[in-house]
This record gives sequence, C-alpha cells and structure tokens, in this order.
Amino acid sequence: MKVFLGNYTKDQKLADLHIHTNNSDGLMSPKQVVDLAVETGRLNAIAITDHDTIKPAIAARDYCLKMANALNIIVGSEITTVDGHVLGLYLETDIPKNNSLAATILEIHKQAGLAIIPHPLRGEQSLNEASIINIMGSANPNLYFDGFEIFNSSINTDLKDPVVKKTTVFYLENKTKLGAPIGSSGGHFLTIGRGLTGFKGDLKNAIKSTQTTVTFLDQEETAKLIDLSKKLFPKEMEKAIRLYENLELIESPTHFYS
Repeated sequence: MKVFLGNYTKDQKLADLHIHTNNSDGLMSPKQVVDLAVETGRLNAIAITDHDTIKPAIAARDYCLKMANALNIIVGSEITTVDGHVLGLYLETDIPKNNSLAATILEIHKQAGLAIIPHPLRGEQSLNEASIINIMGSANPNLYFDGFEIFNSSINTDLKDPVVKKTTVFYLENKTKLGAPIGSSGGHFLTIGRGLTGFKGDLKNAIKSTQTTVTFLDQEETAKLIDLSKKLFPKEMEKAIRLYENLELIESPTHFYS
C-alpha cells in the first residue's frame, strides 16, 4: 500500500467508509459488497453509504451477521443537502434530503452519528469552500465536521491533479476544524477498498479523536483486486467496463500513479 497522509503501520486496521450499492448508483448488491470486502482479506470495516437511504446498509449488516464473519458494517448514507453531499455514518434512521447542510449535520449528530465531507471542492454535488467554512465558523457546539474525505480513489485518479493538491492544502490548513482525514474508494464499481482509512482500536473513537491515516492500494494490489472482482462477479465487471469509460483507469491504472 501507499500512504497518502499520516503514519501508517501494519498493525492498523483498515476501513473503506464510502461505498454504494445497486440500491443507488453502484453496481453490486449489498450482499455482493460484503462478499467482496470479506474476500479481499484486507478490510476490517466498511460503510455502506447509498444516496439518501440507510436500507442497503442495514441489509448488508444483517447479511454480514448471518454469515458470522468479522467484518464490521457501518450503517450510513450519502445525504443530499442544498449545499452538496455529506456522509452520515453510524445512523439509526434515514435523514431527509434537500435540507440545509447545517440542519443535516445537526440531525446526524442527534443520532450520535458522524458527519464526513465526501469528495470536497469537486463541483455541483460537493461542498465548496464557502459552505465548509460557514460550518467551521459556527458557534453551535453540535455543528461541526467529524471527518474530511481527503482521498477518494474514484476521483483521485491523478495525484498531480490541481484539485487534489488544493483539497490537501485546504485540509492541512484547517484540519483542527475538519476532523479526521478519511480515505475511501467511493465504491460505485467493483474495486472497493482501493482507498482506505487506517485506524487502531475502535473505528468511531479513532475518527472522533482524529487518529486515522489515509492509504491506497499500489498497482499490484489494485490489479489483484480487479482480478478478484472479475472472478467473483464476471457479469457485473463486464457491465462496469462496458458502461463506464473511467473504468479504463482501473483496467490500466498507471495514470493513477503518475
């Protein structure tokens, strides 16, 4: 693995905290997500974060419990606000979409959940600097961010991309108010666990105390993950390659490491 931010050590556990299923805009069913995550042999925890619903995450959690494996399923959702998307992790109920960012964060924290900024500064569906700074400046003790997705392998395909650099600088300049650094896959395709959050002990506590690292798979590991996806889900992988041009980066990921 390659380190994007922090000091990763081999005794850390690994989590992918942003995964979609075919209940929104992903390709895998909740069961398939669990099966792939387990088969990688790498992940301790995953968060299912379909758009504006926690039902797929609950289905994945129930299936995981039935299979009696050690994978920890975090119930989450990528919630649509008028300002952009925000991830809610450790949720108990659905949170209404299209409310203000502030109202949505307050509802996440009301459920004792975590509010994570996904794919920041990335355009229409992402939170921009003004929206983020507005929350950072709030005097409300319940209005804050728990984490900042500094690395998303579905988006950070070129580490020399100016937006990647801008996002990293923005986080480092404001990290005391942005929470823990988070790495994830974005999880729309069949390469979950390509971007990772490293932690020790309890994951939720590690995020709340900002004791996380951000890593991603190297070329060899990525190739093995692709082969595993093709072996487990050949029809879905064929569909992914056919429908999504950006999967060419996954088939030949050298651009990702340039």
